[in-house]
Amino acid sequence: MVFKTPNQLASALSGCLLISAIAALPARAADEVVESQSKPVTVYFTRHAEKKTTTTPLGIATQLYQLPNTDESPVGLGPTSDGTPIGNSSDEVCGVSTCAEELSDKGLQRANLLASWFLQRRVVRTLDAVYASHKLRTYQTVLPTATLADLDVIQLPFGATELAPESTKPSVCATVDAIINTPPGDTILVAGHSGTLYDIMGEGNNECNGLGLLTDNEPGSHRFPKDSEGKIPDYGDVWKVVIRNGAARFIYRVNLEATQLSVIDRAR
Repeated sequence: MVFKTPNQLASALSGCLLISAIAALPARAADEVVESQSKPVTVYFTRHAEKKTTTTPLGIATQLYQLPNTDESPVGLGPTSDGTPIGNSSDEVCGVSTCAEELSDKGLQRANLLASWFLQRRVVRTLDAVYASHKLRTYQTVLPTATLADLDVIQLPFGATELAPESTKPSVCATVDAIINTPPGDTILVAGHSGTLYDIMGEGNNECNGLGLLTDNEPGSHRFPKDSEGKIPDYGDVWKVVIRNGAARFIYRVNLEATQLSVIDRAR
């Protein structure tokens, strides 16, 4: 193109500079987005360890596992020893013989074994968050690991207690939300249940989508072991999953066992 006057040349140069400046802005923004998205989120999943049923006096059980109070007190239940109203106690919900489920001696050893494994693999110092369901047994399973990492165990859904809600299912959507909102580049540990982890890693449930992994095993594959009900049959499994640009990818599964674990539960 031939410019006949200096004004035409100056005008053309200004236009080119303006176009270049405008084009450069979204390019830089796009680079920042790509750089952010290229950093994967690393998630380690595990099921709670072996549990036992704890039978405790009514007042103690109520104080530890109390449901939200209602206007009507359960029939036949009075105040606790310190005069605190019982409200809807766990004893009314599940019976005195199943009022609480916590880790057995074997489960507590397995929780320590999990922490040792993460420590040996140098994962502890990279952990940014540790999540568990609202149940005591999941909290106890990852507590030794969280302690080594100087982190608190965040229980999901927030504010729920052992039996409020009673089911483990309410933890599914809350956990998926926590995972997908994890900052790129972070590493987290998630403790769930035999009936919820595959929902979280896979297709989700009726209330929310999961991470989208295919949890149906291919022939000869043992990535996602299942019992006859489609649940996780064993203890000690750890799954490593990487999420990049919203897509989850299975990395590996290991099963942690130790000879000393077979010695526990001698009172059975």
